[in-house]
Amino acid sequence: SLVEQFTQELADRARVLWGACEALFTSRPLGPFHDIVSDLGGTLLAHLREGAKPIDLFYELLDAISASDKATVIVLEDVHWADHATLDFIRFCGRRIRKVPATLVLTYRDDEVRGDHPLTSILGDLPAADRQFIKLPALTRSTVNQLARDFGQAGQDVYRITGGNPFFVTELLRSGASGIAPNV
Repeated sequence: SLVEQFTQELADRARVLWGACEALFTSRPLGPFHDIVSDLGGTLLAHLREGAKPIDLFYELLDAISASDKATVIVLEDVHWADHATLDFIRFCGRRIRKVPATLVLTYRDDEVRGDHPLTSILGDLPAADRQFIKLPALTRSTVNQLARDFGQAGQDVYRITGGNPFFVTELLRSGASGIAPNV
């Protein structure tokens, strides 16, 4: 929700490119990069489909961003599920993003990224001056109570089940379930 609001507020001033990682057993290498390039189209998409080397594609993406008349926001969602090729892209892009009119936004579940997770070292490799971490805290009991009232549910039950996790709270309330929603 935070990233969606951020990108909506920039819609008239920036081009937003979205890519998402998936929790698949056989994930597509560079899946989020494919999402981004599909939105861009043009020669970069053709080169991707032709099987160009990833490093050449990464440079070509930066060139395409530089050539644009608008700033670009690249959003990569759920990078805790990123494949190794996507992690290479994050490292490459994250170390060069300040040279182009762009911002790279990564979302991940910090409870799934422990010390030995490959994303940990990638995030550590990004220049400290060029990165900002925003940790989203759990919702308070009073906030959950207020949200639950709007949906006709008991806030204390919703809080007990979700621990105030914003995603779990909203999904549980939207589903109308009295326990954990099936999509959670």
